[in-house]
Order: sequence, then C-alpha cells, then structure tokens
Amino acid sequence: MRRVPGVRRMGSLVLGLGAALVVASCGAGQITETDTQEPAVNGAFAQVGSLSLRDVMLAYPPEVGAAHFYPAGSDAPLVLRIVNQGGADDELVTVSADAATDVTVSGQREVVAGSYLAVGPTTGEVADDHAPEPGTAEGHAGQGAGQPSTAPSSGAPEPGSADRAVDQVGHAEITLRGLTREIRPGQTIEVTFTFRDAGAVTVRTPVGAPSHPRPEPHGEHGEAGGGH
Repeated sequence: MRRVPGVRRMGSLVLGLGAALVVASCGAGQITETDTQEPAVNGAFAQVGSLSLRDVMLAYPPEVGAAHFYPAGSDAPLVLRIVNQGGADDELVTVSADAATDVTVSGQREVVAGSYLAVGPTTGEVADDHAPEPGTAEGHAGQGAGQPSTAPSSGAPEPGSADRAVDQVGHAEITLRGLTREIRPGQTIEVTFTFRDAGAVTVRTPVGAPSHPRPEPHGEHGEAGGGH
C-alpha cells in the first residue's frame, strides 16, 4: 500500500507527456495549414496638400502556375481613392514607379473639390466599394468632425446635392507597364503621384489581398489539421 503514491505520480507523468504530444501535434498541423497563406494587406495612405490618397495598392495579381504574382515584364493596375478635401479642384499630372518602365493614366485626371477620384481596373466596383457617403467628412471638403454644419436645421439635404456629388466622382485607370522585377503578395513598391497644385508624394504601395477567399486544396485541412 505504501507504493500507491508512486504509481499515482507515474500515471500523472504519463498523462502529462501524452497531453504535451497532442498539443505539439496540433501546433504542427496549424503551421502546415497557414504556411501557404498569403498575407492580407490593406492599402497604404498618404496626404499631400488637401489631397488624401487612400487604400493605395496593386490589384491582386493573376494566377501564374500554382501561385499569384506579377512576373517581370508584365503590367500591374493600381487601385486607390484620391479624396480632395480642399476648396479648389486639382489634377493628377504624372505617376511613376520604381519597379516599372512606364505608367499610363487613362480616364479622368481632375480631382474635384469636395469629391474624389476612384482608380482601379474596374472603376465601377472601386467606386461602389469605397465611395464616401454624401454629407460625410470624406464627401465634403472642409467640413470635418466637430465643425458646425451649414445644412438647414431640419437636417434635410439640399435638393439635388447628392446627385451633384455623384456626378463629380471621377474614374481613372492607372497601370504600371513593364515591371522590372517580379512582385508577389507581401512585397511593396514605391509609386510617386504628382499633382498640379498639391505637388508630389511617394507612397510605399503593397500588393492587395484577394477579394474572395482562396479555395482550400481538397483534403488539405483534414490531413494538416488532424481534426484539431
């Protein structure tokens, strides 16, 4: 009977060792599941004068073989919003990038005061996803949080004001041509935007994340996760 405590201690050690092995196994499965996941990157932000450049990124690259990346020599479209928070219109003059031989700009270049310029390969979707609502600090220049509103006391918007705000939204496409090196998710490049009045600003631009989750390879979760 005196040996019973020793047996109990030995049993506790065995159980503890088994639990440690289970935890280690689960941890290994988690590493296997996540080591192939590409980073989800939000766009960059920059301010130059009264212009705010938001969600600046390269569009998620196409699939090349078994991976998504931009090969050297290919083209890459930019996605961003240029919000004019000032009281005067401005204009995008040129765009350059350290990893491209040329950059083309098509569509509207003017950034209307109190509005914004939506840039992307599918400008309609970019505008819908990131459009500032009329009456917000983004949508109207010079009326930020904490400033008194000039709207009527009833709170009713001025007739036709929302329509005018929508009409003033610009759309453009900016494409980096002839990439000088391979660009993959998780990497950044430097893109310089030059405006007529606000001047130039250089933005460290990441590669955007996919708009939809990537499909998981068949059987990967079951094999890697082991049910944990």
